[in-house]
Amino acid sequence: AERQGTLEPVPPSLDSFGVVRWRRMPNHKGQGAPIGIATDHQQRRLPSRARLLRLPLRDVRLLLQPDALLRALRQLHRRASAGLDGRPDSASSEVRRQREQVHSEDSLSKLTAHIKTRDADWMVRDGALQRLGILLQDGALDPGDLDFGKQLKAVVGALCAQLPDNRSQLIKNACSTIVAFVEVLGDHPAMDRPLREQVFPAVLTLAGNGNKVLAAAGRDCLPQLVMHCHFEGLLRLLATTLKESRQAMVRNLCCVCLHHALQYWPLPTLAPVGALLEKTLAAAATDAANDVRSLARKALV
Repeated sequence: AERQGTLEPVPPSLDSFGVVRWRRMPNHKGQGAPIGIATDHQQRRLPSRARLLRLPLRDVRLLLQPDALLRALRQLHRRASAGLDGRPDSASSEVRRQREQVHSEDSLSKLTAHIKTRDADWMVRDGALQRLGILLQDGALDPGDLDFGKQLKAVVGALCAQLPDNRSQLIKNACSTIVAFVEVLGDHPAMDRPLREQVFPAVLTLAGNGNKVLAAAGRDCLPQLVMHCHFEGLLRLLATTLKESRQAMVRNLCCVCLHHALQYWPLPTLAPVGALLEKTLAAAATDAANDVRSLARKALV
C-alpha cells in the first residue's frame, strides 16, 4: 500500500461490508496514489498527495501494517458471518437451543420465568412470548384453577416487563400476546386492577415512545384492549391521561379509545363516569392538536 501506482481492487465480499474502499488520485506524474484509511473521528490530510477516506477501522497505522489490516478484515468477516448478531457459533447454538426449548414448553410458570425480566437473550424472550400467546389462546390460564390469581399476576408482570424493550419485533409480539390474553379473559373481575394499574399505563407509555415503530405498536394495541374489556376504572385512567398528557399522540389515542367506549360499551359501565367524560372531552375539544379536537367533538356528539 505504500508504493504509488495501480492498486488491486478489494474483493467484493469485503467491499460490501464497507470496510475498505480505495480511490486513485492523479499525482504530478500522472500516476495513481493510494488513499489512506482512517477512523470516523479522524478527518485530516496525509502528506504527499494521500487523502484520508472515512472508514470504520481502528487506526491510520493499519495502512502501514498489511498483516494487521488483513487480520482486521478477517475478523470483521467472521463477525458478519456469525449466526446471531455477530456472536460466536457457541453462543448462537446456545441461544437456538434455549429458543427451541421454549417453543416446546407447556408450563406458564416456566415461560413467565424467561420473560419476567429482560436479562435473557431477546430471541429467547421473543420465543417465550409467542409460545405464551398460543397457550393463552388454548385456555392454559383457567379462572377455575386454585392458583389462577398467582398465575394471572405472573403473566401480567412478565408481559409488562417486556414493553420497555427496544427490539421492535419483541415489542410487537408482546403487544400481540397482551391482546390474546385480554381476549381470553375479557371482563373477568380479576382483570380490572391489573389492566388499570399495569397494562394500560405501560401501553400508553409505549404509545408515546419516540421510536415510531414502537409507538405504532402501542397505538395498535390499546384500542383492541378497549374492545374486549369494559371496566369503569379504565375510563377514568383514559380521561386522566387525556387531561394531563403533554404528548398529542397519547391524547389522540385516549380520544380514540373513549370514542369507541361511548359507542359500544354497556350503559351501566358508562353511567358512573358520564360527567367526568363529558367534562374531559369538552376540554379536549379545544386542544391544540387538530386530530384531538376532531375526535373529542365526535365523542361529544
